[in-house]
Amino acid sequence: MKKKDASFWSDIKALDERLTREPDSFCFARLSEIYLKVGLVADALHTARSGVAKHPGYLAGQRALAMASNASGLHDECRVILEQVSAATPEDVDAQKMLAGLYVAAGDHASAIRTYRTVLDFRPDDAASAVELEALQHGDITSSRVYSPPGQIEMESGAFDENSAEDEIIDLSESDIFEEPFEEESVAVTATDALEATSDHHDPLSTLTLAELYEQQGFLVKAREIYQTILAEDPTNAQLLAKIAQLEEHEPVQENIPEDAVGADFDEEVDFSEPLVYEDVPAPLESQLFAPLAHQAADNVVDTMGDWLENIRRIKACR
Repeated sequence: MKKKDASFWSDIKALDERLTREPDSFCFARLSEIYLKVGLVADALHTARSGVAKHPGYLAGQRALAMASNASGLHDECRVILEQVSAATPEDVDAQKMLAGLYVAAGDHASAIRTYRTVLDFRPDDAASAVELEALQHGDITSSRVYSPPGQIEMESGAFDENSAEDEIIDLSESDIFEEPFEEESVAVTATDALEATSDHHDPLSTLTLAELYEQQGFLVKAREIYQTILAEDPTNAQLLAKIAQLEEHEPVQENIPEDAVGADFDEEVDFSEPLVYEDVPAPLESQLFAPLAHQAADNVVDTMGDWLENIRRIKACR
């Protein structure tokens, strides 16, 4: 175990140095994954968010951000991102299973059933998913839970001493870095846990970003509920009051995930040897011109997610 721990720290050192030399490098996704493996959740989230802001079309980066968000207790944000990742790469069974578990935790059993069926389309011998699907179909959700991908690292007290780990780190060249398959750490939650995490770990930037994203996609009721929650903590916020009044004037839109945004069929296998990057990103949607409720970073995240969903729809329309 000690040898493996030293390997993780060596990889972190090498990847961090590379990212410092090359800020636009795609290696941020791998670095975020390793941060999660050693329990540095805050570093994983920061690294993934910074990288995705620069490379919004990089699927591995979006996937890393979803895993870091889930581990940070930002389950709604994780679910929104995983919906986009699974739409672009439905063969990513681990992402699909985690998404299904998040649907169950949120009480959206219909979406969970649909997602588990997609899992079984790609992996018919997945007994665990078959059991979860059968339980949901029969209304027995006691056994359903958020899926945790393999590779979770058990953190023991004193397992990572910063000074001792530093003594074992050796200088590596980029060719020495061993790229392991995706293995992200996740947090198993229940519906109650998800609600508690939202209140205990209130992140104004993430919450406002999520609300604006819901609004852009037409989920006005969910967006208004989030704005009202934030308003309860800041009753004098004129921008929030105006936004809530604006949303209440419109007829609520049915809050279902568009069929063309999920379950897309792909005949060819996706080659992950090269970064998957969308080109020709369109201009921001008109709804994105609303005066920001958070600082500029929130606007960047919202623009990124809107552009990403639009590209997915365009790709499907061309097939």
